[in-house]
Amino acid sequence: MVWGTSRSVVNRVLFGIAQAVVPAPYWVEIRARPGETDEPGPASLGWIGPDRLFFLGDLMDAGSDSTPAAVPFALISFLREPSAAAISEAMRLPQISPEAATMPGSSGPRPVVAIANVERAEQLWSETPRAMQAVVKAFLAAGVVPYFSTLRPSKRRLGADLVFRVVAASLGEWRTGTLACEKAPEGTAWREGDSLPLTHFPSIAGALSGKIDPATR
Repeated sequence: MVWGTSRSVVNRVLFGIAQAVVPAPYWVEIRARPGETDEPGPASLGWIGPDRLFFLGDLMDAGSDSTPAAVPFALISFLREPSAAAISEAMRLPQISPEAATMPGSSGPRPVVAIANVERAEQLWSETPRAMQAVVKAFLAAGVVPYFSTLRPSKRRLGADLVFRVVAASLGEWRTGTLACEKAPEGTAWREGDSLPLTHFPSIAGALSGKIDPATR
C-alpha cells in the first residue's frame, strides 16, 4: 500500500513499484466521480497495454441506476466478498491449482496488479486491517500479487505487508520527495521509519519523470 496527498505522484509511484517487480503489471483504476478531474496518470498516458487495463467507475456513482458491466462489477466485488475465482475470471487470468498459488516460485514470477485510488471505493469495505488481509489473500490465491494506492490512509492499510507514505506535495516537486516506510515484515530490506529519496529508485523516478515507453499498440 502506498499513500500520500498528491494523486498524480502516488499513482506514478505505484506504477514504478509494480513495474520494478514485473515489466508489464496489470492496472485497475477506480475513476473519478462526475465533476472530479485527475492529472494524466499511467492509464491515460498509455503505459499499460489494453489487455492489462481495467477501469471502474459506474459502480462508484452515487445514486446511479446504471448496471455496471460484468468485468467492473466482478473486480470491485472483491472488496465486499474477496474471491479468487471472481478475480481470475474478471482479469482473464489463467486458472492455477491451489498448490501453485501457495508455492512461491513454483511457476516463475507472479503477475502483479496495481489498484489505484481505492479511497474512491471506501463505502464498499471495512476500514479494519482484517478487511485488507482478506483482499490480499484472495489475490494471492488467484496467483496475483496486489499493490494499492490511496489518498486516505485509514487503519485498513495496516493489514498490508508493506506500507509506504509518499512525501511529495505535487508532481513538480517529486525530485525533493521521499518514500517513507510505515510497515515492513521482518527480514526484508525495509524497516519501519526508513525514508529514502524518490530519486533513489530508478523505476519510480522513471515514472515520475514520464520516461516510460507507451505499452499501448
